[in-house]
Amino acid sequence: MRQMTRGKSIHVDQETHERLKSRGNFGESFCDVIKRLLDCVEMLDSIEGEFTYDEAGNLVSFEVGGSE
Repeated sequence: MRQMTRGKSIHVDQETHERLKSRGNFGESFCDVIKRLLDCVEMLDSIEGEFTYDEAGNLVSFEVGGSE
């Protein structure tokens, strides 16, 4: 793991802090966790398909290749 230098601070509520902490692996910084989650989002963005969201913005289904 590379040496971390002091960067920008972000403020998150307690729930978000706990969710990030639960996604982390031993020895991983919050920066590492956020980068890994962003990598997953970018990968999902690159998949062609159709996402369906509910009224609250939660993903409820995904169909690869879109509907035909």
